[in-house]
This record gives sequence, structure tokens and C-alpha cells, in this order.
Amino acid sequence: MKIIPFKPEHVFQFDLDESQVECFGALTAEHANALASVGYCYSAEEDGKIIGCGGVADIHAGRSVAWAIMSEATGKHMLAITRAAKRVISLKGGRVEAVVRYGFVAGVRWATLLGLEWHHHEEQYLPGGYDADIFVRLDKWHS
Repeated sequence: MKIIPFKPEHVFQFDLDESQVECFGALTAEHANALASVGYCYSAEEDGKIIGCGGVADIHAGRSVAWAIMSEATGKHMLAITRAAKRVISLKGGRVEAVVRYGFVAGVRWATLLGLEWHHHEEQYLPGGYDADIFVRLDKWHS
């Protein structure tokens, strides 16, 4: 597995992990292009096939949102993917947020491993009316 530069078409080159289908199955080319244009984005590739994408999207100076969409094939590579994600998050100063579907234990665990802390709960926040927990890393020394 290797980490390569993100291209918007990568998000359509793999089947989402079952845990993400209901929330992110309606991702459009417009969404993918927007992600590519607003921050650091990378893709995970195994044997020439894209298995996941992620990055940190800038909302405004001092605030970013970490995001990831993955296939089931990423499971055996989570240590390497986590290390890469931590490096990308470390490039951002200020506030970095991540949105995790409420009750998604693996997502909560991963957000914590990435150095983010639970901040608050949002009702009907995600597509499909799903609740979400917001995780945050505050870097008070940068803006």
C-alpha cells in the first residue's frame, strides 16, 4: 500500500466500507472536486487500485475538517493510514475537526488515535438524518 496524491475521480474507484455507505454513498463529482480544492488530500493505493481517500479541508484560516472515505481493503493497512493521517493533520494549525457517525465505535477510536478529542454531539447532522459526534484538536499556538 502506498499513499499517493488525491485526484477527485479516486472517490469513485472503490466501494465504500459498509459503515460509510449510508452517509457518503451519494458523494458527487462536485463534492470530490471541492475536497481537492480546499486542503491537503491523499489517496491510498494497493496494487494499482485506490482503496481509500482522505485529507484535511480548510474551512477558513485556523479551522479545518479532517475527512476520510475508505473501502474494506483499508483494514489491514490502518496502521500506515493512521500514521499518514496524523502527519497530514499535524500540518494544520488552529482547529482541526472530524465528524464521526454516532455509535461508530471504530470511527471514535480512530479519531482519538489521530489526536482529536470528543467535543460535542450533533443531532441529525449527517446525510440520512444520522447523529454525529464532533472531535477536535485545538492548536492554540497557531492560527
